[in-house]
Amino acid sequence: MIGLMITLLMVTASAVPLFAGATEQTHARSTGNEAVSVDVSEVFYERGNSISVTVMSTNLDPATEYVLEWELCLAPYNSCNLYGEMAASGGSDPTETEGSIDLGSGNMFTTSIFTFTDPGLFVEDETNGLSGIRNQSYHFRVSLNTQGVELAVNQSTDFVLGGEMRSQSYLDNIGNLLKNTPIEFTGRFYLDYENRNLLDYDLDCGLYEGTSTTPVDTYSIENMNTYQSYGYFYSTVPNGSVGEELLPLASSGVHHVECSLTRNIDGTVLGTIVSNDFNVIDADVTGLEEIHVDDLASVFYERSTAATSLFTVSVEFTDLYIGETYTADWELCFSPYNSCDLYGEMAASSNTDPTETEGQFSFTPTTDSSTQTFDFTDPGLFVEDETNGLSGIRNQSYHFRITLSVQGVELDLNQSTDFVLGGEMRSQSYLDNIGNLLKNTPIEFSGRFYLDYDNRNLLDYDLDCGLYEGTSTTPVDTYSIENMNTYQSYGYFYSTVLNGSVGEELLPLASSGVHHVECSLTRNIDGTVMGTIVSNDFNVIDADVTGLE
Repeated sequence: MIGLMITLLMVTASAVPLFAGATEQTHARSTGNEAVSVDVSEVFYERGNSISVTVMSTNLDPATEYVLEWELCLAPYNSCNLYGEMAASGGSDPTETEGSIDLGSGNMFTTSIFTFTDPGLFVEDETNGLSGIRNQSYHFRVSLNTQGVELAVNQSTDFVLGGEMRSQSYLDNIGNLLKNTPIEFTGRFYLDYENRNLLDYDLDCGLYEGTSTTPVDTYSIENMNTYQSYGYFYSTVPNGSVGEELLPLASSGVHHVECSLTRNIDGTVLGTIVSNDFNVIDADVTGLEEIHVDDLASVFYERSTAATSLFTVSVEFTDLYIGETYTADWELCFSPYNSCDLYGEMAASSNTDPTETEGQFSFTPTTDSSTQTFDFTDPGLFVEDETNGLSGIRNQSYHFRITLSVQGVELDLNQSTDFVLGGEMRSQSYLDNIGNLLKNTPIEFSGRFYLDYDNRNLLDYDLDCGLYEGTSTTPVDTYSIENMNTYQSYGYFYSTVLNGSVGEELLPLASSGVHHVECSLTRNIDGTVMGTIVSNDFNVIDADVTGLE
């Protein structure tokens, strides 16, 4: 009897949590197919307006109580931690940007609507902390939960909340131009939000003469779009005003361009971008002017300290307008960098380049072509002095850039062929280590020479090498590599190259002793020996081997 009572108590005790568990499972059970959809009606909302959000919950279990949790999220970062993205200080997001809806139970599907109230523009205040939110593209994230367990999650489509054009929007510089010349312009607009291809914009531009507020010509680019917070624009885009360009009516005078950016969805003009002032020039040209620079007399010029010119450059100008006065500007430029800012490339300095490296001349043609010349004088070797600043220029490969203009309006540009000015072999040139070797063994060697300029395949070089025994100054054998070339400021060499001395190798005569190799680099165009590279000392070993070991 006692045993039976114990058994019954155990069954009853065991049954209590089972029944309780069954009750809990009834209130928290799930169909496993719950789903939510989230809809907003617009892709743009102005600041200060409320947003109505519709949420449909489907495939619900009528016996289960559900809760919807919603929050506003930054679309570009797919993040609902608004202040975590907006400020390094972080903080709790505004209460208006999140909420919950108790759906209760008894439904298999339900439609809910909640209203989002704009918490105001973002403010970061040292005293009061953070408030409001930025203009940006957002979406709403909604999750369906029961007793804290997330069953389904979804988000609305993206939309833009507010938005302005930033002040750093710009039009690129517009240079002076001749009368009757269409004006090409480019620029960039910046927004204070990521557009994510949600909104389209029109850019309406006008050409203004002097201080007039009425444009003399207009040009529009329609339905521009961008995924980022900025967009480029060009006056030659396919969706611009067909067949139209900004064209000045006056034959001369100061002009400027203004472009207004309009948000198409509500017609709001976000801002106006104003160009620099530029001049329309009253001058006659053919529009076909060209510059032809004659080949220089040489591809190499040695440095000179003389005050007289180093060489003369001849330039032919063709298809000119007879009787018009033209101006030609020339300047010396680095060939490796295609840059005419010599000191900008040579040193972290804003110093003006030497006067000898640039010049200008004018001429009025009596025929449709004209040949002009200018002289170049070497400004001396480059010196960087703390007291006197910069002077001279480096050994380097250069070319001359020539531009042709009328009253500051550039008509054509061309450049001379490249040439090398001066040049030395650098001390870091080397021969790779040569190890000890057995008697009667040919010596293989390799190395690298460095120049203080970029050769750009302009000059050829010979490398003449000799094998020296002990302290002797007379080589016991020689080997040459001819007509080496390089595009860079350095070159590799090997004793087994095809253009080396055919059938020859450096071969020691002695059966033992200390030896070394010396190689002299010669610039072929003028026969100058630029320097000598000396190897390490190595030993020739007097030992007999089969060579088949």
